[in-house]
Amino acid sequence: MENFLSEYSKFLDETNHHLSLQTIATYINLYDSLSDKEKLFISNHLEVCKECTESFNLIFDEDLELDGMKNVISLFRQLEDKEDEAVTFRSADSLVEVEITRLSKNDFNLRFVSLPSRLKQERAALKVNAKYILRVLAMDMETMFIIHSEEDIMNLDSFELVSLTAPPVIPEISKPAEGVKVNKNFRYFAAAIIIALAAVVIYFTSKSGTGLQNETVSTQTETGPTSGESQVGKSNTNPLNQTEPAEQNIAEKKQQPGNVSDVFSPNADLENHMKMINSGNTRVIIISPAVGTDVRMPVTFEWIPWGKNITLKFEILSNQNSPVYNSLINGRELTIDTKLDPGLYYWKLTSSDSTEALGKFFIR
Repeated sequence: MENFLSEYSKFLDETNHHLSLQTIATYINLYDSLSDKEKLFISNHLEVCKECTESFNLIFDEDLELDGMKNVISLFRQLEDKEDEAVTFRSADSLVEVEITRLSKNDFNLRFVSLPSRLKQERAALKVNAKYILRVLAMDMETMFIIHSEEDIMNLDSFELVSLTAPPVIPEISKPAEGVKVNKNFRYFAAAIIIALAAVVIYFTSKSGTGLQNETVSTQTETGPTSGESQVGKSNTNPLNQTEPAEQNIAEKKQQPGNVSDVFSPNADLENHMKMINSGNTRVIIISPAVGTDVRMPVTFEWIPWGKNITLKFEILSNQNSPVYNSLINGRELTIDTKLDPGLYYWKLTSSDSTEALGKFFIR
């Protein structure tokens, strides 16, 4: 996280003095993690730079449209309000209420009068006729937001408030902004990363499975009679009598903890759980280590939680689903220096009611 935020401090592109796309994307997606000085620098620049403002709007709108966790709340104008004065818009359940006043023909002030706690400090936008007219990185009831709109929003009957309930995946954008063009190829880059990680998982899975199969065959070949005499004193010449001790020896070898293929074998239950979590809209984003990578101790685990001051339980599990480390953490990273034997390990973050993130790593 520290390395990521240090890169964010390089605000201006040296060629055209515009905010880079990575800077704008970081400002949008990691707004709560930035210092007041960084926030002020970006907001001041956006106020005076039309090109960067348009780039900001494009990235903001695209993220909002692609995010599967967004809420759409319809706000309706209250008929008792008079035109050209303060006009109130309220949701059907009266939990969300905004007040709009006119500054000029096309400029308006908006203030949140009522806002549920689950929506406070969340990203949101006002949508009128399929177009966003206000973009807010953190909703609150103390700020007066300014809207510029060619449409007289005070005379509208209704409009929509679109909000997020969890942080979206952070796009990796390397090229600086050129005018108002936004590089949308980060989706293809993300897909390539997912494919590469899947290939690594398949490789180690097949490798571990082959080792276990070869060991089983070898064990079955080398196992022979253990006694030349039967219990009644006769020579044991029937090969069928060797079946039971041979199977017993195989089972004993499989149960030995020192078996290399066992400690690197994937756990089916944890793999399925991890696949289910990673395929959905997780509320915690894993930064490092990447799923399925080799690590050395000490190792730092980094993630992005869905909100501030969230206490999570951090656990490291063996491939037998046995806990080897656990701790309560209220933050975004944790460094572990515990000695771990070579093998496959899983790590997960859980809240009071669910598993929020699940990854895995190898110690060689």
